[in-house]
Amino acid sequence: MPSLVERANLRDRQKLEILERVAAGETVKAACARPGMPCPKSVDRWGRQDPGFRAALDVAMAKGDYALRLAFDPVKAEAVLARLRAGESLRKIELDPAAPSRRTLRYWQSISGAFCAEVHRLRRMRRAAHGARVGERRRELSMWDARLADRVLYQVGRGVALTQLRAVNPALPSAYTVRKWRRERPDFDFDLRANLAMGRSARLQAKRRARMEPVCWAIVQGASLNDLAGRDGFPHRTTLYGWVARDPEIAREVARACEERVHWYADQMLEIAERTGPVDPVEAGRRIKRVEARLGRLWQRPGKRWRDG
Repeated sequence: MPSLVERANLRDRQKLEILERVAAGETVKAACARPGMPCPKSVDRWGRQDPGFRAALDVAMAKGDYALRLAFDPVKAEAVLARLRAGESLRKIELDPAAPSRRTLRYWQSISGAFCAEVHRLRRMRRAAHGARVGERRRELSMWDARLADRVLYQVGRGVALTQLRAVNPALPSAYTVRKWRRERPDFDFDLRANLAMGRSARLQAKRRARMEPVCWAIVQGASLNDLAGRDGFPHRTTLYGWVARDPEIAREVARACEERVHWYADQMLEIAERTGPVDPVEAGRRIKRVEARLGRLWQRPGKRWRDG
């Protein structure tokens, strides 16, 4: 009959073997069915008596479950290879819920050299075929087309950047094709340079007009260009007055805002008369005169004198 020490050593060896087999993917019942191993009830009792063993067994069961889910399946692996041979991308296969996950496929490639080599071979073939198709399509699209060249010049002259041509109209050539045309066609390159300069001017003009929108809104609410210049992120006084002098559209918007400003000041005077007039007519008169004086100073708005002669 074995001594207590021998039985303890045997139990420790059995625990270690059970943990190894469970971590490899076996169930506790299957591990206990081997010769010389305890029954499942004994293992359950060990877990209740030894919290350390119970924790180690839980970790081993989690590892075993993970190993079972990632276990190499030749049938599924061949199905993946068949889809790759048919031309599907590996990314599309990985997104299919019925196919092995991306993690599983990566694990299979790490444990099966043949599967890994075949996957890489098929992916190289697919990339080569795709590159050939793209190259042929690019050669077709890069052929000179006078009609498309005129449309490119038109869009560039409006301010569209070369890199944004396809975003504006997918039928237009890419920036790569335009560069190729410029190398091959000096006359097109000359026209494009002129239109690029026009486009830069158009973009600057659009930016100026966009920056003038809050300026005009502030003028409608009683301000002047001189009040706004250089404050709260507005352009400098010289810049604002220069834009008004050089851009007729901006000058018209400012003039329209100044006309609307007159109505705003009229509303202010009416409000003073209604609120303060019945209580203190003298104070109301003084306030109205101050508003009128302010409006009189603003009447000589930018550009009025040279526009009216």
